[in-house]
Amino acid sequence: MSFYYPWESQGVTHYRFARLNLVDLAGFEREKSSGAESECLKEATNINKKLLLIFLRAIVNEDASGDVVAMGMEIQQLKTEVSRFWGLANGGAEILVNDTLTKKDYELALVGDFRREKEKDISLHALVAENQAALQLAKQREDEIQGQRMRLWFQEGGIKRLEADAWKDFR
Repeated sequence: MSFYYPWESQGVTHYRFARLNLVDLAGFEREKSSGAESECLKEATNINKKLLLIFLRAIVNEDASGDVVAMGMEIQQLKTEVSRFWGLANGGAEILVNDTLTKKDYELALVGDFRREKEKDISLHALVAENQAALQLAKQREDEIQGQRMRLWFQEGGIKRLEADAWKDFR
């Protein structure tokens, strides 16, 4: 059960995903309709949900080799769980999965994690800078409004003095 395979082109290692046909290990639809509640059924349903989550997150482009390896490790763990489940379902004979991950695979996965973390940090810093600029602009607008209020207050005071002087002269 292979999910991806690497190939090298122009000095760059590429990964291609193979098609995965999910087998209804848990009878998820049957569980919903029948309300079945066995431990084995719950465990298999959990495995199906994990597999579904992996493939929902599998948005991979050419420069995401670390992401591919990280998903490969998750898939490897799930394959182990699936083989254990099938072994329990078949009377205890555990099926061995013969996919091994090398140290380089783990390093590639870490590189992908570090890259994603760096991208998150960069976007966070950009949001913080944008937020500070917006706060500074809001402060400038508040200062402008306060200045306009003061001018208006002085103008109103001047008008009242002129009106008072005009009434004095009129009487």
